[in-house]
Amino acid sequence: MAGIFLSYAREDAAKAEALAKALERAGHQVWWDRHVQSGSRFAKQIDQELEAADAVLVLWSCSSVESAWVQDEAAEGRDTNRLIPAMIDGCKPPLGFRQYQSVDMSGWTGRRKLPPQLLEAISTIANGGSAVTNAGDVGEAGEPKPRGRVRMWAAAIGLLLLAGLLFGGWWYVDSGFPGNSETPTLAVLPFADLSPQRDKGYFAEGVAESILSLLGREEGIKVIGRTSAWQFKDGSADLPTIRRALGVTHVLEGSTRTAGDQLRLSVRLIDATDGSQVWSEDYQRKLSNVFAVQDEIGRAVAKRLAGSLSSNKAPQSLTTRADAYTLYLAARAEMRDRKEPALRKALGLAKQALASDPDYAPAHALYAELIFMLSDAPNSYGSIPQDKARAVALQHARKAIAIAPNAPEGYAALGVVSPPKEGIEPLRRAIAADPARAEVRVWLSLHLEELGRNEEAFQQVRAAAEIEPLWTVPINRLSFALAASGRFEESEQVIQTYLQRGGDPAQAARFRSSKAVYAGDLSEAVRQGRLAVKLAPTIPFVRSYLEGLYAVLGLPQLIEWEAPERNRVISWMVAKGQKAGLRDTLREQGADVWKSRDAGLALAVLAEAREWALISQIYKGRWARAVDLCDSADRTTSSGMIQVIVALLHTGQREDALQLMSCYENYLLLQAQGPYRSPFYGQAELSFRQAQLLALRGRTEQALAALEQAVTLGWRGYPHSAQLASYPALDSLRPNPAYARVQRRLDRFIAAERDEVLRQEGKASTLS
Repeated sequence: MAGIFLSYAREDAAKAEALAKALERAGHQVWWDRHVQSGSRFAKQIDQELEAADAVLVLWSCSSVESAWVQDEAAEGRDTNRLIPAMIDGCKPPLGFRQYQSVDMSGWTGRRKLPPQLLEAISTIANGGSAVTNAGDVGEAGEPKPRGRVRMWAAAIGLLLLAGLLFGGWWYVDSGFPGNSETPTLAVLPFADLSPQRDKGYFAEGVAESILSLLGREEGIKVIGRTSAWQFKDGSADLPTIRRALGVTHVLEGSTRTAGDQLRLSVRLIDATDGSQVWSEDYQRKLSNVFAVQDEIGRAVAKRLAGSLSSNKAPQSLTTRADAYTLYLAARAEMRDRKEPALRKALGLAKQALASDPDYAPAHALYAELIFMLSDAPNSYGSIPQDKARAVALQHARKAIAIAPNAPEGYAALGVVSPPKEGIEPLRRAIAADPARAEVRVWLSLHLEELGRNEEAFQQVRAAAEIEPLWTVPINRLSFALAASGRFEESEQVIQTYLQRGGDPAQAARFRSSKAVYAGDLSEAVRQGRLAVKLAPTIPFVRSYLEGLYAVLGLPQLIEWEAPERNRVISWMVAKGQKAGLRDTLREQGADVWKSRDAGLALAVLAEAREWALISQIYKGRWARAVDLCDSADRTTSSGMIQVIVALLHTGQREDALQLMSCYENYLLLQAQGPYRSPFYGQAELSFRQAQLLALRGRTEQALAALEQAVTLGWRGYPHSAQLASYPALDSLRPNPAYARVQRRLDRFIAAERDEVLRQEGKASTLS
């Protein structure tokens, strides 16, 4: 058995993975770049593995012949008599390699046995020979490099694999590859729109989503979420790619055709392991019968996958008039574009659906979610006053529940629009009724985090990521939570798995940028953030991350954009060094500062300038009493609470200050419990905030110890400043020599990170 280095172009990753698995099943040890370890130097590890391999298997394709990396690796194999060339799509090898006979694998799909010529070539190399033959003069080929140690390990691994075959058969350890579970796993792909004008795509997709929801309630079936399954909407991916990316055993595809009041719906259930058709059916009905057809399809699929319907039989879809249903589906389609114009259009369509059928519960639930998304709350997209929007949203959500008390839509809406304490139970009921809706689990995790129930929150977001392996929201939050908890290798594994499934490299760079912030590696955070923007210039959130990094590093000149992301003007002005102008802006905004997701950063800027009266005014403009702010503590309000406490102490409002201090201490204690941290309160950030509270309590030694711990864990002042003087809560520590030592330590970290960022940019440091 041999150790094989697999060289290929990125575009051929699917075929490379199939070949790697087939070779491993044949007893060989295969290395390819998906095995690069977290934190290792990419090029260095490739060189090491290329040097150690018995054979260099090169997959020549129309893509790889253009790759300098593949040609370099092929040259190394050729020059050391270890090259095995294979053609996978009919394209000839590049010049310099055409004289060598290649194994033709253009017809190999991964389901058939490996070509005998390939196995013979590997066997020849494993026994010390050369696998390539030349039509002309070979010349001096040189002696093959000794591979005794590699062969010894390969032989040992082969024996172990043979023992595994004898005593238990083959099994896959890759959780993303089907075959390691008896539970049928289904992806419902978006249905094709075959209507005459091809203008009913939203209807076709809505029908598919409804069927997915019905099947998601079946206990004997695992259903992949809509967002991940619909990554393959354009139909360009083949079945092996879909199977590998989603880990499915079956795929349901279909089409709809509507003309007037007529509906034709065709569906096919396909076995993803071999592409065979398990079941298909055509339905020609009145459009008003669409709900019965959806139920019929769901039951037929469930019967074929699970053998029979579960004991907890899913309720029949809620029915309505055909025009109301069409308007509802159109509104849901518009809602997926999280921008204010699209959301306003969706709200108008939902209103029309309710006018057509005032008793259609899903339309009430949708209206509730949309009106709240259009509010001026920190994580919303509009300008409707939050209190007014919430009142209207709650009314419609409760109406949906009253109409359909066993349906999930009303409970999901009620949970989303409610404050955390009130929202948890409705969200749990929505999940029980519709387990396949990952977005409900994400909302539940957010509410649980606000209440310091981080372990429960982590379990929910992990479940959401299992349902939606390609949706960036749960993957992002899962990798964040692990990094915030100091589990950096696990966080990196989540990102690598996402990439192996075919995830977006730009999003992976975004995740890695955030992970590096938690580790205190600011230069790596900048590098990954800039990579994300380079790969996808319109990617959301990354620029605001970079702004915080540039603010801490003192590199305003690296900000290349003049238009900040929505609701992120504050972070942009801080990063640009415009704190004086920002203070004037905040003075004009007054209590509206609390509506910004950067409210904590705004108050930190004012505290750095010792604007105590203004901070007190902003506090009083929103909260009548300290207990009101305490009861409303969330990630936005709590991030500025220390600044409010210090301001109240300086303005003679000691009673309010002490109440808030006790409240915030309890809040941080909750956040510090259990093995997992909230993405908003990582280990380092928690230690830093505790240091400030301890300093305000006069517990100097404990405060300094917490401060030291924060810096050790990776606190670097993101997104405000690494200068301790910028945090007035620490003023009482200044006379202590340990305070200066911590600052010098931070200064060294920041100087090194700044120099590394400038080196990456090819610019000389003028700030050190």
